[in-house]
Amino acid sequence: RLKAAKSAARPPVADFSEPRDVHVFISYKWEEEVKPFADKLAIKLAEQGVSCWKDDHIVKEGDDLDERIVAGINSCKVFVPILSAGYISEKGEQWCQRECKLARKKGKKMVPIRWGDTKIPDEIDFIIGPSIFHGTCNTATADDYLAEICPVIKEKTQDGAP
Repeated sequence: RLKAAKSAARPPVADFSEPRDVHVFISYKWEEEVKPFADKLAIKLAEQGVSCWKDDHIVKEGDDLDERIVAGINSCKVFVPILSAGYISEKGEQWCQRECKLARKKGKKMVPIRWGDTKIPDEIDFIIGPSIFHGTCNTATADDYLAEICPVIKEKTQDGAP
């Protein structure tokens, strides 16, 4: 089993809940442009009262990564994969795609986000299933996109929401 390494300093943001309290699991591949967007997404959702599971806010040094990830997915209401080139790559299979498969297996609601011009291969499209893409995001459009997508994600966290 892998253990979490000491992580970089966490940005001063809203208090992120432990997995048992989480509304949204944010799944992303640490890439130069994607991680800052994932950080902003978590902050914007927290500002709206939506708790998020995001690895660098939840996983602590020495934690069992598999255990923490599985607990986060099990407890979330909505799974948000940020589908970037790294996410769909062979390296992305190690964690990201496994997370996505588990979320689908557990019947989690999904709000997939397509990053840039990433072409979604059939295998990933199959895992995501009938989820609706809400446009495409990139560094230049991130702020406007967050204003649009956060209410969609928040609505999905409500009991009875499709």
